[in-house]
Amino acid sequence: MKIPILVTGCNKLNKGFTLIELLVSIIIIGLISSIVFINFSVVDSFEKNTNSLKSSFNYLSEESMLSGSMIGWYANNKSAKAFYLTNSGDRIVERNLYLPKSNWDNWENDKKIFISPEGIETIIENEFVPKPYLIFFPDGQNSGGVLNIEFDSELYTIQIDKNGTIKTKYERY
Repeated sequence: MKIPILVTGCNKLNKGFTLIELLVSIIIIGLISSIVFINFSVVDSFEKNTNSLKSSFNYLSEESMLSGSMIGWYANNKSAKAFYLTNSGDRIVERNLYLPKSNWDNWENDKKIFISPEGIETIIENEFVPKPYLIFFPDGQNSGGVLNIEFDSELYTIQIDKNGTIKTKYERY
């Protein structure tokens, strides 16, 4: 007894994909993987840049605790500096602090905005301002704030909590 079996496509002599179909699928896979790789490398480079800034803030916090003095962090578009402060908040010019190498100069041409805990936005420009953006206290606390770095269609946010916690966030808009 014969059992009928439904077989489709058996009349074709060539089984498999054509060379054009294989090449098109390989090109599509290559394009997608390169886009993903480029996006991950951009985020990774921003993380490396902000890690150096985070280490500078951690250094200033530790130095303030060890020295028992207030320390102010000042910045302009090209560089960042730190000074010991008097109890009234004035900088002691003779006691300039050496900051660890950070990548602040990589953002020289980018727009930088510092937002104080009171919500006051200050655009960081080419001149140093008389008052520090951040103050580190000997008890391990700091004045806190948010640093936004804008470039092209991207925003990098560094949030410095008063208890010393530093959080970073990368956004595209």
